[in-house]
Amino acid sequence: MSKKETTTDIQQGMPSAHEELEVKRVMNRQFVTAPDKGVAWEEFCRKYLSEEENILTDESRQKSAKSVLTAKLFRWIAVGAVAIIILLVLFNWYSFDNSKNLFYEAKDEVAQITLTDVYGKTTVVKQQISMISQADQRTVSDRNQNKSSISYKKILHLATSHGRTCEITLEDGTTIWLNDESSLDFPEHFSPTKREVMISGEAYFSVAKDTKRPFIVKGEEFKTRVLGTQFNIRSRKHDLSKNSSPITEITLVEGSISVINTKGMEQKLVPGEQYLIENGQWIKKEVDTYPLIQWRDGFFYFDQTPLGDILTDIGRWYNMNVVVEDYEIMDMCLHFVAEKSQTIEEVITALNMLKVAHFTFEDNKIIVSR
Repeated sequence: MSKKETTTDIQQGMPSAHEELEVKRVMNRQFVTAPDKGVAWEEFCRKYLSEEENILTDESRQKSAKSVLTAKLFRWIAVGAVAIIILLVLFNWYSFDNSKNLFYEAKDEVAQITLTDVYGKTTVVKQQISMISQADQRTVSDRNQNKSSISYKKILHLATSHGRTCEITLEDGTTIWLNDESSLDFPEHFSPTKREVMISGEAYFSVAKDTKRPFIVKGEEFKTRVLGTQFNIRSRKHDLSKNSSPITEITLVEGSISVINTKGMEQKLVPGEQYLIENGQWIKKEVDTYPLIQWRDGFFYFDQTPLGDILTDIGRWYNMNVVVEDYEIMDMCLHFVAEKSQTIEEVITALNMLKVAHFTFEDNKIIVSR
């Protein structure tokens, strides 16, 4: 065997470089433990991923806390807004509820004087009316016609609204001053035997003397009989109840007058005496007639009069609601004078000068507070 062949054989028996590397890898595995992939992954997650998750969790918690806080804040704001609305509604209801604070209620009507005939036709008239001229305009045939068809059976209705008074002279010469929110029913012509009218509200009578024909004034609870005299009748309700009876004052200024009640009992008055009729009770007393007839000359004139009566007259004249905070002060008796031609603001100023309460005017209301 030659030397060349021997070298070749030896080389052929030796491991290659790749085989040597594989042998080393096997030897290393015997001495070094291979890492556990699962454990390694868990360690990786614990070390790196947990911090990110914690960060996300903290942010979520913060966002959740902010959301809860925001929700609570909006809830409290909503509750507060509702509470404020309820308080405002209750305040307005308490301050201006009709059943609790409204002392006098204005009317929904136009300020005017109207005359309605027997056929129901209504005409707006002036402050002064004279029926004498109308009587003089009758023809001779009218005067001589049968009594059964004479025009004294035709009843006229004269009515005043708030802020209006009227002076009417009837065909017999009797003059009647009609106060605001009052009415008078009278015949177009008086009968040959009597003169009769019906009153509601307040009126002042200056009756022309006629010994043959007594002048009779009827009201809801009374009847007066006179021949010639001057007297004032006031018959009004003092509260808001539609079913309440009016309080009536019949005051004699001059002459003599007989007052007849619903039972037919008759009592006479002398000048300076008054019959007060309230709830079916009749009381006769002496009074000062001067304050009672000043309305005829265009004045509010009250002497030792309850504040409630004063404000009722003012509210009726100006057609304004009267709202009262404390009803106790309405019984306080006062002396107060003002002209009806003044504005409501001027009257309010005069009322405040009494220094018994605080009077304000707003939204068509006269508000009375302590």
